[in-house]
Amino acid sequence: MQPLVSVIVLTYNQEDWIRITLDSILSQKTKCSYEIVIGEDFSTDNTRKICQEYVDKYENVFLTEQDSNLGVVGNFANCLK
Repeated sequence: MQPLVSVIVLTYNQEDWIRITLDSILSQKTKCSYEIVIGEDFSTDNTRKICQEYVDKYENVFLTEQDSNLGVVGNFANCLK
């Protein structure tokens, strides 16, 4: 089934907070299908590793990985693709 809602989460060096953010989104009760698109912007901490754990665990979580830091505008544009 195609998701009706796409939730974009932009992140950079947020290893202390990204689990809280993703768990909060995943705990929402909804009658529509949704996906979570994580824009991980070439963090220098463990943010990418944590995000990958969620991708591995949930079929509706996707990760866009950058090869360099794009900044908020570039990261957001990449997630929209």
